[in-house]
Amino acid sequence: MPKTMKYIKIVLICSIFILIAAGCDNSANTNIPQNPSESSEIFNKANMVNSIQIKDFAFAPDVVSAKKGTTIIWTNLDSAKHNVVAEGTPAGNGPKSELLAQGYTYSFTFNTAGTFEYLCEPHPYMKAKVVVL
Repeated sequence: MPKTMKYIKIVLICSIFILIAAGCDNSANTNIPQNPSESSEIFNKANMVNSIQIKDFAFAPDVVSAKKGTTIIWTNLDSAKHNVVAEGTPAGNGPKSELLAQGYTYSFTFNTAGTFEYLCEPHPYMKAKVVVL
């Protein structure tokens, strides 16, 4: 067998081994959950925000997740005044703002785990919630 053929054969065999080894490496798939609890953790991280817009007579996003100790900031982008008031939460444990004019903000730090539903008092159909983990 000529030397050129041997060389080509060796290169082909080495290439096949490299391709097989690369296909077996799972470390590149770090974002793929390996069990259901990891899947919900990835979902919760994706939905964690620290700012909420008040726009078009709605809170956006209307459901957010946050870790204990997170401060959420609401910004009113509407020309109408809105507020943020906890619904069904014991006094002092949820957000309660004054009416916010356009461009004004309100912030609240969630130090307790749970689900905090809130609304805008002048527009009670505007409802949303913060889930604190």
